[in-house]
Amino acid sequence: MSFSHSQLTYLDHLGIDVWLTRPAFEQDVAAPVQAASGLEQVRSELLAKASPAPIIAAPPTIQTPSPVPAQVREAAGNPAARLAQIAPESFVTPASTAAPVSTAPAPRFNIQFWCYSSGVWIISGEVELSPQHHMLVHNVAHFLQGKKRKPRHVGIFSWPMLDAPNIDQGGEIASKYLKQHIDQLQKLTKCKKLIAFDESSTWLTDMSPVVVPCSLSELLVNIDHKKALWQQLLPNQL
Repeated sequence: MSFSHSQLTYLDHLGIDVWLTRPAFEQDVAAPVQAASGLEQVRSELLAKASPAPIIAAPPTIQTPSPVPAQVREAAGNPAARLAQIAPESFVTPASTAAPVSTAPAPRFNIQFWCYSSGVWIISGEVELSPQHHMLVHNVAHFLQGKKRKPRHVGIFSWPMLDAPNIDQGGEIASKYLKQHIDQLQKLTKCKKLIAFDESSTWLTDMSPVVVPCSLSELLVNIDHKKALWQQLLPNQL
């Protein structure tokens, strides 16, 4: 086996003393004893033929990489497609099997409560009330029950309770929670007479309310509405 000067110089820089070709290793696997003796023979031949410079062999052959398959190139440019290829099937949920979220449209309403110890309840659908609104309600209550009784509860029930469109807050759910609220108020003071302004009676029809068609704000600015209200309340005094 002969070596060119460039080959010898190359392996000299690499610090390689002996260079064996692949057939020599294959022969070593097939016949270990013969390969060992052959290795010594090759080493002796190389040392005899080589110049004073270290024995070197031809540089390793640079192999040209094989073309990248089209499928691999497509996956590299599309990470989502690559993820779908390697993801386990158990984690891939077909779009057709996803159950759609079905919720009933949530009604929107407010009910302001004034509950007096005499059993007079007054409700209104207005929420942003001024002191004049509250004074008008107290005057109505005094007309119905006398001036010695005070409210046991003043508060508001608003629906929907949460700003969450994915949670069912439809009419049936609203009625359920409003009924629970009414039951709690009944424990404070039993309702004997319910006066409902504007459209606040819509959700409390089972309590036989006295419906006043106008709102508190309209009563404050319209004398005719006030006259009609006093006449309506006369037969409902306790």
